[in-house]
Amino acid sequence: MSKLTDIKYRIDQMDGGEFQNLCDEYLTCRGYRAQYPFGMKTGTNKTAKGNPDTYFIGEDGRYIFAMYTTQDGDFVNKAIADLEKCFDASKTGLEPEKLEEIVYCHTYGRLSAGGAQTLRQNFRTRAASILRRPQYTAYLNWNRRNSQRSV
Repeated sequence: MSKLTDIKYRIDQMDGGEFQNLCDEYLTCRGYRAQYPFGMKTGTNKTAKGNPDTYFIGEDGRYIFAMYTTQDGDFVNKAIADLEKCFDASKTGLEPEKLEEIVYCHTYGRLSAGGAQTLRQNFRTRAASILRRPQYTAYLNWNRRNSQRSV
């Protein structure tokens, strides 16, 4: 088995907490700082209820939300529901205008062109964009400042 195939296999075998820890570390390596893993029970690999899963505070004091899922079935509807929660102040305790960016990490590897189009249409109204897949972990990204990113 090649190393890349082995990495993909191991990511697919992760539970939610392990995947969230991996993604938090990945985002930190990508330059996201001041991390608060809100959706993780302290000192464990267990997830906790809450939105977002992790948040970061940007240099300008605005918030960057990170959401994670390892769900296989009905991914498009799950992603839409998760991302909509990020704009709901009753769920996050934060008014949407204080939100700078949303990063959505997932392990779903079978997103059809139609599914990608549905996600684009749903979040285009919020100036969203879907970024390229970095390595194996794909993520969706909504950024208030730069909505012109492409797939």
